[in-house]
Amino acid sequence: MRNSSSQPYAISYSTNGETWNDASATLEFAADATTASVNVYIPEEAYIRFTESKGGNAQNYMDYFTLKKLPATISAEITSATGYATFSSTYALDFTDVTALTAYTATACDGETVTLTEVTGTVAANTGLVIKGETADIPVVAEGDAQAGNMLFALDGSYSTLNAAASGTNYVLSVQDDKAVFAPIGATGAPVTAGHAALFVPEASSAKLRLVFADELANGINGVTAVSNADAAIYNLSGQRVNAAYKGIVIKNG
Repeated sequence: MRNSSSQPYAISYSTNGETWNDASATLEFAADATTASVNVYIPEEAYIRFTESKGGNAQNYMDYFTLKKLPATISAEITSATGYATFSSTYALDFTDVTALTAYTATACDGETVTLTEVTGTVAANTGLVIKGETADIPVVAEGDAQAGNMLFALDGSYSTLNAAASGTNYVLSVQDDKAVFAPIGATGAPVTAGHAALFVPEASSAKLRLVFADELANGINGVTAVSNADAAIYNLSGQRVNAAYKGIVIKNG
């Protein structure tokens, strides 16, 4: 929509032209901007009304607006043999009932690993994600939840979208020893592909980052260590304890 001022508009709709319903959406303009867009759910056959919130006696006009129907779903593709990919969408999405893949945000990095936290509900448009599993169709919604603390950001196909902080490092998902890792963009030469995501770490680094999962860390799975039984007792088939010099079939750790 293009407008002569930066005042926000509340959106409502009607199926009969008489009774108006709040669409729970507001078209807001950034500072000094005269164009804006918003995703909103309304019935397929309905009137739509924009109500301006303005002060004083200012006379503002609406230049034009365009309505575009949102798709029901968007495809999240995983083509790597590792079963992982990065993903982002210009639409808000709902992962609640998606079973073919799991979506994650990146919530921590220790210089060697990046911690992935599962998304179980909706995400706002342009949220950077890691997805694991198989290609699936994800339902599109009018609005989604912002993912606080997410270190992933959406890519639009140009290097201009990269975080340019001088003291940080941008990473893309790569493959090392048949496993998915995050590698510094400068070290991989990987294309910055629209619809995918990159990772920003606020420290300069050239190291590749392994993927770990927040739920596994919470359950201690990543911290399991093997217990050595090199000095365990040895028995013969009669149940008698013997030493390592015994000739014949023995039982150890049994």
